[in-house]
Amino acid sequence: MQIQAKVFNHPDGGNHVIMIARGVLDTPGLIQMIGEVAAVSIVRPNCKILIDLVDSECTLSPKEIHNLLAGSKPGFWPVQSKVAFVSPLKDEEYVRLTDLSIVLASSGFRVAVFQGAKAAVDWLAT
Repeated sequence: MQIQAKVFNHPDGGNHVIMIARGVLDTPGLIQMIGEVAAVSIVRPNCKILIDLVDSECTLSPKEIHNLLAGSKPGFWPVQSKVAFVSPLKDEEYVRLTDLSIVLASSGFRVAVFQGAKAAVDWLAT
């Protein structure tokens, strides 16, 4: 998975991150993405992160996601930050990313999936 991240400060004083991820979102890809999110937000608490997954393919099953989270260490995900995933338009990709967000949200993370960047940005702004 290829991930590019851009960090910027908004005039409202908040920290914002835009990540563009391309390739296959499998278990190693998810670990990489979580590592990128953690690295960016560790120095920017309470940041808002938009992850564009439009050019990616999610192959994760809910079981794989649960297994990954069960073996994770506390504090691996920035619980004070908000993360919005922008999904490819294919319904099956949206469903897989929704499964991912449900598992993460049930673990206390503020995360949601959207099929459009505008809706994702609006949610991050609230």
